[in-house]
Amino acid sequence: MNQLIIAYYVRASGEITLSEELVDYKRLKDFEIKPWPLGTGKAVQEWQAKRGIFNEIIDFTR
Repeated sequence: MNQLIIAYYVRASGEITLSEELVDYKRLKDFEIKPWPLGTGKAVQEWQAKRGIFNEIIDFTR
């Protein structure tokens, strides 16, 4: 998919701002994210499960 995904899970406060250097990005609510079967997708799935969110895993084989 030619993507680089860097994910951080931290407790923070204040306003989150994104760098002007980003070519493209998308902000999603926690329940809008569909986890994927490998790498950081597993971390997303675990993070969501702790919040009672059980979204279908994206199937890349279709």
